[in-house]
Amino acid sequence: RFNSHFLDAEFLFDKGYQLTTFFDHISESQWSILFPDQSDLSIDCDCYDAIKKVQLQAKHFVVFDSSIRSDYPEEELIISKITFDDNDQPSFYFENTKFLHLKNCTWRLEKDSVYIVGYLDRDQQNLTVKFQELVGSRMIHVKYSPAKDATFTFDNLYVLTTFNCVSTGNPL
Repeated sequence: RFNSHFLDAEFLFDKGYQLTTFFDHISESQWSILFPDQSDLSIDCDCYDAIKKVQLQAKHFVVFDSSIRSDYPEEELIISKITFDDNDQPSFYFENTKFLHLKNCTWRLEKDSVYIVGYLDRDQQNLTVKFQELVGSRMIHVKYSPAKDATFTFDNLYVLTTFNCVSTGNPL
């Protein structure tokens, strides 16, 4: 089943095994299925044009959202500043002293089908401009999946999705 318009996917197997993919344009094929007759099904995400094609293809599939919407945040969380480490990974600081680091996960920031992705989008100026648009924004809800991936939605229509986030600074 597909989990997003980037064709993030879950493959479900016998005995409860599950393989989950998350869009990341590290290599030519996002994922491939090889069939016994030597044919294959591949999702190509190696450049922005290829990703736009994937997004168009995704309109023909049902996107399944397995995440759970949380009532969190219980208190109002407004971003007061965003900093970047030496690897351009962002840290979000909220007015109430809570913070969120994205240094140990893959992430995607989207708004109106425009997106930037993790450490691979090295255009620092674009990265900084997009993130600075979030300063002053209020987090309106969080959704998380059983694998602890998370989607943070802000009141200015930005959506931040993380995959396999293994560490945060001061957990939200």
